[in-house]
Amino acid sequence: MALTYENLQEILENTGLPVSAAEAHGAVCGLLCAGNRSTDAILAVLGDVDEDDELRQALGTLQAKTHAQLEDGDFEFQLLMPADDVPAPQRSRALVDWCRGFVAGTGRQDKAARTDEAAEVLADIAAMADAAGTVGERDLNGLIEYLRVGVQLLYEESDPAGSGS
Repeated sequence: MALTYENLQEILENTGLPVSAAEAHGAVCGLLCAGNRSTDAILAVLGDVDEDDELRQALGTLQAKTHAQLEDGDFEFQLLMPADDVPAPQRSRALVDWCRGFVAGTGRQDKAARTDEAAEVLADIAAMADAAGTVGERDLNGLIEYLRVGVQLLYEESDPAGSGS
């Protein structure tokens, strides 16, 4: 079974973690962009959680899938978000959650080593993480596309071997 937003959300709710699937995916992406590929690091960013094999497996799957998308370098990377048929206000809140997770995941990273373009993307994501309110469908799709490209840039910049290019 493929890991979907809904599957991960259910697993997170069952463990009692107060994070959404979007926030968890944002944390995974942030950690990957910071060069950290550890499932333990993901659990640490998400908060205290009892050892839960289903959660650990789901996060490991999410991390591996996301890492493969970013490594591909063909802009196949997708944010894990609610389905397109979910109303825009709920998807907007999920986007803010995703950005909060990303900021938490990159929190230990040296931002001084970034290019100006990458620093701008990080600043934009941090601003979105603090956003209140919602946006319409068209704006939401534009923000998602911006994040897809921005995260790919951040990941490729953090890959010293250049293997993601």
